[in-house]
Amino acid sequence: MSKERIRAPFNREVFFENFTIGFDHGVMANPRQPVVDEYNKLYGTNHTIDEIQGYYDLAKWAKEDLGACDEKAMEIHDHLWNQRPDILLRAKPMPGAEAITKELTLRGKNFQIITSKPKRFVKSTFKWYRKNMYWIDKSQINIQNSEEMTGDIYKVWTINRTGVDAFFEDAIHHAKNIANYTDTLVILLNNGPIFDIPKRDRIIRIMSYKNRAPTLQEAQNALFND
Repeated sequence: MSKERIRAPFNREVFFENFTIGFDHGVMANPRQPVVDEYNKLYGTNHTIDEIQGYYDLAKWAKEDLGACDEKAMEIHDHLWNQRPDILLRAKPMPGAEAITKELTLRGKNFQIITSKPKRFVKSTFKWYRKNMYWIDKSQINIQNSEEMTGDIYKVWTINRTGVDAFFEDAIHHAKNIANYTDTLVILLNNGPIFDIPKRDRIIRIMSYKNRAPTLQEAQNALFND
């Protein structure tokens, strides 16, 4: 089946039978709420997750709320998103994540979790899945234990290595690299524009409303006709 020609909606049975599915951790867990909660706690603000319109919004908040310079604002952003594994552990599963992974498990289908999180998140990532999705075997969770590759390149490499040919992703720049360097169908859960992606014919975009992050439940509603 050519991944460049298929279009949604799909028959659910056919989709699960014909594709080896992969999920970015970002479509499985929702760290936005604990990140925003921690920012508010640290700086006495009252932001909500609906205000997050892009990945670097925390840095923008730091400039507006605290008068931080660009360097300091990025330090705050990096600290909350990339230096605090404890925040990841507070994240709740995204709507639809438990249902689809349980269904795939009951069907006996191989699927992979692939995250671009850095090495310091290895233990907390495995712990999060033991706590929230215990039916997913540790061998299905792919997280780099070195820093030899950037996160997006690790994701591309792992998709090719594991034979994933339908991947649920939430970051536009990662979707772009996956489309460019693999033959994988990308289901992109993101509200942003994708005009600069050359191979948009292999990307299916799932959007939500009021700037809310699209979920796997919304993706399934859009993808499947049964």
